[in-house]
Amino acid sequence: MISGLILSLLLSHSLWLDMRMNTSLVLPLCLFFGMGAGLCSKKVPHYGIVLLMQGILVFILGYVYGPDMGAWTVMPALIIREGLFLKFMDLCVINRLLVLLILLGNRILFPFNRFLKET
Repeated sequence: MISGLILSLLLSHSLWLDMRMNTSLVLPLCLFFGMGAGLCSKKVPHYGIVLLMQGILVFILGYVYGPDMGAWTVMPALIIREGLFLKFMDLCVINRLLVLLILLGNRILFPFNRFLKET
């Protein structure tokens, strides 16, 4: 999902491409291919790749929108709402779900209790 957000944000800044297609549709394509790859492979994703993708998303948001925090809160939610056809949901709800899913995914992916037992 994060890679779909990154690609959608980058593609939306091409005026020519943005006027000819809905760049938010990259998000469901990335979700579909990501789930397919996850089902086909039996390996657990590497922790570093996940953290790198989250860091790239924050960097892209910072580079493209700068210190405008309004854009930081609106653009990912707009891309998710348009890409997943959730027109009935409010942007605040989508933002809260996005933060909750990222935190929950990090908690599941990184077993922190393993680090506590080693110390």
